[in-house]
Amino acid sequence: MSLDGRAWQKLSQSFERLFHSLVGRPEKVEAVVEAREQHWVQGIGNCRRYFSPG
Repeated sequence: MSLDGRAWQKLSQSFERLFHSLVGRPEKVEAVVEAREQHWVQGIGNCRRYFSPG
């Protein structure tokens, strides 16, 4: 995981608000959502923002 200091601070201070129930690499979170037959998960945008490769 390659996070700058500001991103790390935001994650550590706002973790539950940013992600709610699932957190991780976007493709893994999307796989869990699909397996649960859900249509979306709150916080997927932040997963993409903070945990996407590259």
